[in-house]
Amino acid sequence: MKSKMSDIILYHGTAASNNASILSDGLKPRQDKDSNEWTMGAKSNKDCVYFCTHPQMADFYGFRASLMKGENKYSVFKIPLNKLDEQKILPDENYIVNKTYFRQISAD
Repeated sequence: MKSKMSDIILYHGTAASNNASILSDGLKPRQDKDSNEWTMGAKSNKDCVYFCTHPQMADFYGFRASLMKGENKYSVFKIPLNKLDEQKILPDENYIVNKTYFRQISAD
């Protein structure tokens, strides 16, 4: 059975110190020009907010974000997909890099 957009939930993990601004202003891109949290894969886009389809992955990203800020608490926000502007939804850079990389390997 195919899911409806109204049934799909996305998750965003972040350091708990971001809660107040998220609750008052919504989720906003971090805009850190030199910030790239990951040492592997594609560089993350400073103009994007990242979501997961699994709450456990959002736990991981939230925990990691809190550690990077020297904190020990994190939060996970649940966002129904149908509340987002579908024209602004992009695939994750690492998804594209990995798909391209593995497609090239399998073609060899």
